[in-house]
Amino acid sequence: RVQVERRFPGSWAFMFNQVVKYRRTGINEYVGYLTPLSVITGLSTGFIALHNGQAGDHGLLYAQNGIIAYFLLFMCSSSSPLSVELALPYIYTLPGTFFQKALAINTLPTLRFSLNVFSLNLSYAMIVHLHTKDAGVFMQAVLLSLLAISLYLEQSNIIALAHVLLPSSIDRKFFYPLILTVELLLIGIPALIAGGLAAWLTQSEWFAEIAVLAVNTAMGIVLLLF
Repeated sequence: RVQVERRFPGSWAFMFNQVVKYRRTGINEYVGYLTPLSVITGLSTGFIALHNGQAGDHGLLYAQNGIIAYFLLFMCSSSSPLSVELALPYIYTLPGTFFQKALAINTLPTLRFSLNVFSLNLSYAMIVHLHTKDAGVFMQAVLLSLLAISLYLEQSNIIALAHVLLPSSIDRKFFYPLILTVELLLIGIPALIAGGLAAWLTQSEWFAEIAVLAVNTAMGIVLLLF
């Protein structure tokens, strides 16, 4: 007798597809092989920061998150889990709104990415805190992790929008420089305005980062609804 552990009705059937794929390519549907690697990388970066005397300014913490942002913007700027599904015709035959389908497809990839980023940054913070007793490094690690996750969400939805506006893969390759430029503008301009205004009004780096986080999240939601 066939036993079905879970059922995913309607649009949530796309989540079942993600569960099957990630179980085949990772430890389970939530934890991939990048997660332990992220922990090792975070611990190594923390040790290097302590050895070089850079733990106080958190420069390496910013650097590793900058690498993540660069990787998202330039190395993964043409593909995302949602865009892969949009290339398949059956996505349009299942019931549900585009928002519901996008939410079902993006939920697991976002959770896995979030776990990897938090593992990376909190591992760094733990090593630095053990030696410096500076609890503020955890707040910085959490905030930078949330910024990276909001960037991932926003970028994924921009890529999805590009697939909706340009269904042909040939058109997307032809207009790739334009798509990349629009992506950088949609991500950069609102973040710069919000972060700059918050920094000018409050003279606080924390409020500037929180403002960028809020704008990135809002833009991601607006792009998905669009």
